[in-house]
Amino acid sequence: MEEDSAKSWACFEPFTPAVGQSLPPERKETALSFRLNGNLKKARTYIRSGRCLLEPGTSEDAESFVLRSSAELRPFTSARLKNITHRRSFVNLLEKKLERNESGKGMRITILCGLRGTGKTVSLLQLAELRDSPAQAFYARGDELLANNVDLLKLVEALDKINREKTGVGKKYVLFVDEVTYLPDWTLKTKVLHDTRPDLSLVLTSSSSLALAFPPDIARRSTTLTVSPLSFKEYLLLKHGISVPEDLARKMLAGLSRGQTPLKEFSQAMAAAGTKNLAGLFEDYLHEDMPLALQTSGQDYLEGMKSVVKKIVYEDFPKYGKLDASLLPKAEQMAVFLARIPCDAVRLENLANHFTISKESVSKVLDLMEKSLLIKGVEAHGRRKAVKLPKKWLFQSPSIRYALAKDLGLESDLTGNLREDCVFAALASVFGAGSVQYSHAADFVVPDKKLAFEVGNKATERTLPKLNTFTLVTSSRKEGGNRIPLHLALLAF
Repeated sequence: MEEDSAKSWACFEPFTPAVGQSLPPERKETALSFRLNGNLKKARTYIRSGRCLLEPGTSEDAESFVLRSSAELRPFTSARLKNITHRRSFVNLLEKKLERNESGKGMRITILCGLRGTGKTVSLLQLAELRDSPAQAFYARGDELLANNVDLLKLVEALDKINREKTGVGKKYVLFVDEVTYLPDWTLKTKVLHDTRPDLSLVLTSSSSLALAFPPDIARRSTTLTVSPLSFKEYLLLKHGISVPEDLARKMLAGLSRGQTPLKEFSQAMAAAGTKNLAGLFEDYLHEDMPLALQTSGQDYLEGMKSVVKKIVYEDFPKYGKLDASLLPKAEQMAVFLARIPCDAVRLENLANHFTISKESVSKVLDLMEKSLLIKGVEAHGRRKAVKLPKKWLFQSPSIRYALAKDLGLESDLTGNLREDCVFAALASVFGAGSVQYSHAADFVVPDKKLAFEVGNKATERTLPKLNTFTLVTSSRKEGGNRIPLHLALLAF
């Protein structure tokens, strides 16, 4: 009978089953027995050979989905992680969080949010790869679950049956769900799983951070980890193989926090780079700070960044932000406009006049851009609450600003903005975006840490009362006193 079924396929050659193909009961049991006996490799080979599949077009149940996905995960992971030899720092943080969960500490729902293209899918695959045993973890994509009419509850029930035990009850288990917002009622079903499976940890992502505007009952049960573009340290490691040890970075930050220039640590960082020019690599970094830079460069990379903006505006804004279709072209134009003007020159009334829309519409577009983590509005420092100063609007990724404005021939005018974008991102990664402010005396102030930073090749030192003030310069001729190299200072963050 097995041979007859096999002959219904064109040949006996192994292939990857397509969505919509399912396992008949008797062959599902065969694959399942391989899996339960610990022979996952044999189960994968059996499924991928095509000898245990129903004819194309047959609907797939949850158990078949789990078995097929298990068979496909390793080759899919190998393809996606090809040439990726290191993990980003946030992946290490997430791994530590999962370890705390396994010891009974911490919240069991973790939501990864971030700008599109920051590497959330790769991070899940790296963590799922560490837990290759189906008895420990399972990885699924929300779009595939939706296509097969499998919701989160059906998925976990299928895991119960396949693993012959109650998933997440009495034994730690991790469920990774990428693009979870494709699933209807995902917040409700996540809550149910959390409340009924006390040993189940869930790690959820969406390509759009706008989609993760979850209700309070999920917020109370979860922690959010924001995935940012590459830091300069990560860029050096992942793109150029230059490793700046974390303990060295911590010593740099400690020195800056005391108002001291960490000259010894800066020298050690330069030694780690060997013959490579860190200042030159920093200029490259300003133009390619997203993970896509690890795969491509030049115009292809810039087109990729433009595509990120288009997806945010034309897919996320109408779907999750309920922005009227007539405003979508204006929103895209506004992103380009913001990319080319000084970050402290944004005024709502000017934008409204320029784009012939209401101030309310301008505010909504800026709010959606901010929630999408495309830009960030930084508040002014000071106690004069009677006068509300305008926000300073920065791009979360300097290379997106560069991609949007480069074609306008404004590269020389962009330099200051790109550097400020970069410094803000570094400060926000350590101190939190809400803790970083700006003032007329310094580009950035971190009041709680008594730190202030001016960005640019200023001829004289600036000092602010009661604050440790540094001027971050790009010219070696301007160094000295509290004027320190920008590219070296960023290695502290």
